[in-house]
Amino acid sequence: MLVIADVSGKGTPAALFMAVTRTIIRNLANTGESPAQILDDANKLLIESRTQPIFVTIFLGCYHTDNGKIIYANAGHHPPYRIGDQGTISKFGEATGTIVGMLNEARYENCEGKLDPNESLVLYTDGLPDARSPEGNRYGQENFEILLSTNAVKAPDELCKIAVNEVTAFQAGNLIDDITMLVLRRNK
Repeated sequence: MLVIADVSGKGTPAALFMAVTRTIIRNLANTGESPAQILDDANKLLIESRTQPIFVTIFLGCYHTDNGKIIYANAGHHPPYRIGDQGTISKFGEATGTIVGMLNEARYENCEGKLDPNESLVLYTDGLPDARSPEGNRYGQENFEILLSTNAVKAPDELCKIAVNEVTAFQAGNLIDDITMLVLRRNK
């Protein structure tokens, strides 16, 4: 299973909500249910325990190492990017449901994609494209895509390090949001 999530808000309430979300997702992932079912169940549990109007976006996928298949559900999170074996960048799916933890009637769907050998999947939080320079300029999705394509052949850990360093420098070290990135590469 692979997961990336981003909670709304800042400070202690948001941190506590994310800690609870992490625990719920981890426990539900051990049940063997599909990503969509895990998000359905997590949504119900988070609404039951919520004390403030906070929500979380989540991309949750089940990666099959033998064939590169990814069964996923995306609860309002930025769609990941696929980096092709020639360095091409494309979006990997879209949201299959809405945010988690706010709406009782929310439902999630599973989708399926595949990574071919030497392709990567890049998951990230909005702290990357939404970063602001001291002058108030937004880093943006286009610059993030350029960063990915320019560094497409880099090892996953190196690509993450380059992205974090570039966005931190763009903000002159004054981060206003977290920067989280996960890169999965299929080698065979």
